[in-house]
Amino acid sequence: QTLLELIAQARQTPREEWPVLAHPKPLSPAQDAVLDALVAIIKYCAAEHDISPTSLASRRELEQVVRGQDTPLLHGWRKPLAGERVQAFLNGQLELAGSPSGLQLQSNT
Repeated sequence: QTLLELIAQARQTPREEWPVLAHPKPLSPAQDAVLDALVAIIKYCAAEHDISPTSLASRRELEQVVRGQDTPLLHGWRKPLAGERVQAFLNGQLELAGSPSGLQLQSNT
């Protein structure tokens, strides 16, 4: 009953009083480069574990990581598969290296 009352009340609210969702500012060029590196790390980890990269994290989730937000990648089963490497990269403890045979993740400590 309470839910129905709330719905009825919300329907009577004028459009100008509706909440407005804030759209995040676009990433800076430097942040966009970090995002590209995180996508590469996710692809590397996914190939290593023979799973789809998007099952680890979507590009949107990685953008949230770049913005300093929390995502499922940093918790649960995803964390040991890829989240820890993403965090290590962002903390300067891991670097990407390219070679003709593909990407390598190297410890920076």
